[in-house]
Parts: sequence; C-alpha cells; structure tokens
Amino acid sequence: MHTQTHQGEGGDEDDYEDEYEYGNEGVYRSLHAARAPVHPYSIKNFHCTECAASFYRKTDLDRHIKIHTGDRPHECDICSKTFVQKINFVMHMKTHSGEKPHECQVCLKRFLTRSKLMLHSKRHEKKKGKEGC
Repeated sequence: MHTQTHQGEGGDEDDYEDEYEYGNEGVYRSLHAARAPVHPYSIKNFHCTECAASFYRKTDLDRHIKIHTGDRPHECDICSKTFVQKINFVMHMKTHSGEKPHECQVCLKRFLTRSKLMLHSKRHEKKKGKEGC
C-alpha cells in the first residue's frame, strides 16, 4: 500500500491513514530524504495559483484548492458541520455515534483514532519508566 500510494496506484485519495491526518507530507520528507533525488515526488510540481503553496501530487493540490473555493461538500446532518474531505466527515460522524474502536491494552480506555491511542500509550510507557528507577 505504501509504495502503491507513492506510485499513484493506491486507493481513493480520501482513504484514511492516521499519519496523513497529522501531516503525511512532513512524514514523507523525513522518511525519504535520502532518496529524494530519484523519488518521483522529490519535486513539488503542482502549484496553487491563489497562494504560494506547492505539492508533490495533483490530488493534494486539488484538495488544497478547496480552501480557496470554500467547497466543503460533506455536511453532518446532525450538527451541520461541513468538511472538505470525506474521511474527516466519517471521523466526525463517529463522534456523534460514540464509536471508539481503538482500545488501550493496558487500561482498556478506548479512543476514536489510532493516533490518539498511540499518544495515550506513551503515558503508560513514561509511568513504567519512572517506576523502574
């Protein structure tokens, strides 16, 4: 899936991945910096005509342009909040349903996203490290 995403073969641009939610572009640069000259996304060839933003992929530029156009096609029928990306809308709907599919294996606390669970898990690791001193 990871290499398919880079090659443009991966699923829908709205597929949810925690790392994308928190800035996949930054993660991408740090993971691939050594190979940047030969990597197909080493140059930001897609430029916004409204501001100075540039992107590696056209899909990222298309998503960005919605900021300028105000296009927010996904609307919550419960609270009327609107979203540019379908995945953010889907995650929002889980807040209304109370769904929390990610469970901490230590204390059994549940979280909406994997990334929130991972942040929480670090607290257990810190506590465990203090007890060992």
